[in-house]
Amino acid sequence: RRQRQMCIRDRISDLCEETSLADALSHLKRYSKGAASLLYGEMLLSLQAGQQATEALQGWLDPHIVKGLLIAEKEGVLSEALSKTIEYLESQQNVLLPVMKGLLYPTIILLAAVGIATGIFRNFANTLNQTNVDISTLDGSFTVLRYVSNFAMYGSLPMLALFAAAAFYVSKYLRYSNDPIRTAVLDSQPIFREYRMILVNRLLNTFCLLIDQGVKEVQAIQLIRGDERQTYFAKHLISMEGRIKSGSRRSIAFNTGLFDEEAASLLQTLGDSSRFNSGLKKVAADTQRRFLKNIAIYAMVYKVVCFAFGIYIALNIFGSISGLEEAFTS
Repeated sequence: RRQRQMCIRDRISDLCEETSLADALSHLKRYSKGAASLLYGEMLLSLQAGQQATEALQGWLDPHIVKGLLIAEKEGVLSEALSKTIEYLESQQNVLLPVMKGLLYPTIILLAAVGIATGIFRNFANTLNQTNVDISTLDGSFTVLRYVSNFAMYGSLPMLALFAAAAFYVSKYLRYSNDPIRTAVLDSQPIFREYRMILVNRLLNTFCLLIDQGVKEVQAIQLIRGDERQTYFAKHLISMEGRIKSGSRRSIAFNTGLFDEEAASLLQTLGDSSRFNSGLKKVAADTQRRFLKNIAIYAMVYKVVCFAFGIYIALNIFGSISGLEEAFTS
């Protein structure tokens, strides 16, 4: 879907540089298929109904980006705004995809090892049930396989349910909590630290995108916040908005505690020059770099754990096969 969105916006942007938006949409609708054709048709109908064409982008883009494009269309700079939107989205595309792909292989290895161990142990159990050998008396590799098999069959679903519940409550706490303990202690810890980096990157990239489209600073903050008032992110944005309105220096107005120490220091270093917006892009890029570095470390730990367990289970599979041969021989 993301690739389809990128293609749609790219083609609109290119054609708008040479012709009117209505003619560009009419052409694209005629020579497109599927969802793209429907979207072009909706945008064209919006124009024909006396509305803004970018109204039809609701649901295809983040709401605050659509609002920025609506403003750009009103100002007659939609083509330029679309180009900058495309540039922004391309810079964000596939940020985590390489890391996630890297986690897929060790996960498959571990799941395969657990599956094979479970299947072999069940077969061993069925075979030994036909003999006088009590499987519970077998030590070493058989014990490991028994634990792995029991966990896979009886413990995996409760564990997944527990993990899902924990993830739900942690995500809820991340999203809505703003208590003193979080601010003083937790915000500098793993998960909380990376969550702040995600919010900073989202804030600065989107803010700069809206400013490039001619949106005023306070209005840009309001567009990013939307109707939210109770979330952790929204409370920081409300504080930023109030500081900007009160005339605080922009480097101070943005430093509400959302930025970590390194990003806050870089923000302060940039000061309030005429190139402050370009400086914010550098803060966003540096925050994203450090975020990806942290994620890469976590991913490496995850890979090592998966491979270690996978190898350990595989060794015990071979050990149990050898042990079964000895048991039958004896």
